[in-house]
Amino acid sequence: MRFSIDWEKIINDDEDPPAELMVTSAMDGEEHKEGLSNLSNTELTEKIRRLKRSLSGTIGARLSDGGKKLRANIKLHEGELERRQRVGSQKVHVSSQQYRCHLPTNTWGD
Repeated sequence: MRFSIDWEKIINDDEDPPAELMVTSAMDGEEHKEGLSNLSNTELTEKIRRLKRSLSGTIGARLSDGGKKLRANIKLHEGELERRQRVGSQKVHVSSQQYRCHLPTNTWGD
């Protein structure tokens, strides 16, 4: 069996050109933040250190955006670390207040 294809019907030059392809990063901001929440404080601190070293080294100078995305990524990581530190200090403060208790005086009479 042989098929006959009418290419004039399939390819119409009068149609609008296809939409441009928009390439985005693999993770948007929220997905990236969720990924950061899975890191321990030690891992997060180490990652910040590595990112800063990359930015200040030869890699940062060679980036087409001049390191703009890398700096934004560092800020995101540092923000997560600062958020954890704020939450951690609040937890300590709450826990010290939370467990203070006063025992009632003896009401049974001796």
